[in-house]
Amino acid sequence: MRRSTATRVAAVVGAMVVVAGGLATAALADSGGPATPSLSVVADAVASATDASPGHPRRAWLARRGIHGEFVARTDDGYRTIGAQRGTVAAVSDSSLTVRGDDGYRVSYSVTDETIVRRDKDRAKISDVKVGDTVRIVADVDGQTRSAVRMFVLAG
Repeated sequence: MRRSTATRVAAVVGAMVVVAGGLATAALADSGGPATPSLSVVADAVASATDASPGHPRRAWLARRGIHGEFVARTDDGYRTIGAQRGTVAAVSDSSLTVRGDDGYRVSYSVTDETIVRRDKDRAKISDVKVGDTVRIVADVDGQTRSAVRMFVLAG
């Protein structure tokens, strides 16, 4: 590998580690409540990542180009797996949503009354989400079960 390519790869990997570490730290921030962290801070970080200022080009690049991933955060009660995906809605109902990423990665998420849905930064309902919409999802992952915590319907 040429030196410039190796430098770029190292920079991308470093940016991913920084973003994952920041999300884990945000998820584990103590709010004075129960030991289980709220994913709202993580979801807000994911939502605002595309609005990154020019001073944060790596974070903006990752937010624009990231398709899917998971990371594990340590909590007082053990470990918690948090997943994120960006893709096109393949199927939607009142209780579930299936998303297909550009790379073909297809996952179904359970949706509850507690799932926060936003369209154009405004509060929305799962019934407002249509097949073909582009979405970004943050979810709790437990084995093969993925529960959508927040969903952002993207413009375009």
